[in-house]
Amino acid sequence: RSSDLSRLIKKELPQTTILILSGYDDFSYAKEAISIGVSQYLLKPLSRDRLLDVLRDIKKQKDKEQEQQRYLAQFTDEMQEYLASSRRGFFDALVSGRASMTDLLERAEKLGLDLVAQQYNIVLFLVEDVLPAAAGMEQAAGVQDALYNRFAGDAKVTVFRLGIDMLVFLVRSGLSTIEQETQRCADAVETHCAPLGNTVHWSVVIGKPVARLSAVAQCYRRTRQA
Repeated sequence: RSSDLSRLIKKELPQTTILILSGYDDFSYAKEAISIGVSQYLLKPLSRDRLLDVLRDIKKQKDKEQEQQRYLAQFTDEMQEYLASSRRGFFDALVSGRASMTDLLERAEKLGLDLVAQQYNIVLFLVEDVLPAAAGMEQAAGVQDALYNRFAGDAKVTVFRLGIDMLVFLVRSGLSTIEQETQRCADAVETHCAPLGNTVHWSVVIGKPVARLSAVAQCYRRTRQA
């Protein structure tokens, strides 16, 4: 039956537009078609002009949907770029040591970052060398994306991108758990990096915890030096 075929198509290819031409003038068939997601249920006989009108309407609707999808994709990309830039700017301000705590907390709030904690620490993921360059760099970028997504929304770890060769993880926790949370972060980084094998030379560097947000700049500098 056309309804069975339509149901199968919608399950496997949900974006497919389905038009049914039927000789069954029964409301139950039309109701079933609507519940499946069929765009049009038309009864035979159908004139050529009527069919062309329906097809034109469907094309207009599909064009509109595709345009909306393109707009949404562009908007999403621009928002991600803006947020990434804003987060990088915030991190630069944080580790520069020149921004006031009031300014940092206000900027963090706008970015949706809760930075209030008893202890802070830094974990660095560094790409030191890539062999061969093209394949290795693509792998390294994939690992960066995976790590960024891994900690998206994590209450204890915030990730900052510093170019194509470094990720910075700002770990926040209590006095008794900061070491545990830091190690959890470092272990996750090493797990994601394992598939890189020998194509990419990378390092994970763990800092020493500090008790104030204002001391994160010093923690970061010491970790970089390490």
